[in-house]
Amino acid sequence: MPFDPRDAPFPRHAPYREVETDPRASFAPGIGAEAEVVGTTLKAESILLEEFNAASVATYQAKEASQTLFNLYLLSAGALATGLGVIVNAYSPSARISLDLLQTVILCIAGILSFALFAKFLEQRQDYVEGIRGMEAIRDIYVRRLRARMPEIETALRSRWKHGMPAHGGADVIISGTMALLGSLCFAGAMGHELGLLNAPSLLSAVLHPLGDASSLVLEAAVCVLALVAHVIYYVRNKPT
Repeated sequence: MPFDPRDAPFPRHAPYREVETDPRASFAPGIGAEAEVVGTTLKAESILLEEFNAASVATYQAKEASQTLFNLYLLSAGALATGLGVIVNAYSPSARISLDLLQTVILCIAGILSFALFAKFLEQRQDYVEGIRGMEAIRDIYVRRLRARMPEIETALRSRWKHGMPAHGGADVIISGTMALLGSLCFAGAMGHELGLLNAPSLLSAVLHPLGDASSLVLEAAVCVLALVAHVIYYVRNKPT
């Protein structure tokens, strides 16, 4: 398993990396006593240690990636708000249609990217949970095998999440909810700017005109709710379990 020297954890000693020497080598003609041979003994401890190390690395990386992703999401949301503010300041009656179209496209792209990052966040949290489960399974093996000779091993290797996996924490729900809300608002804002383009003669503008100005708010709210429902459905089907 490759390790990044700039990132923790670092590689450590493992029995299978040691060079094995055949005890019969000194009696074989033409072969020195330190001749290297291929080991034929399967070492359960080695594979358990490697599995535990792989799970710990995956857990560490998934946790760091989740934090980095959310920070990137917040920076992107700030950049989007700044960009929309610049466009609003550049508003002029002659360029109203062009600016509304530009904002509609930007908000649609932002909403799609927000949903993609929302899905990626859930995927990384699932990787984190799988890593924790792998570490817990190996810890249970050691506790069961060593409990008779070392009663204190159960205290030293106690489970940290006996009452549920960490994926059900409130912070994950809040972060997921924030991403879902901002993405839904992007889609609602895109609908609002699209309605601003309906001053030109069209079938939809003819239908909306008798409803008054409240029709645009109703449609924006409906789009926001539908987007939130889509996020909730995706979360329920793909949340870390």
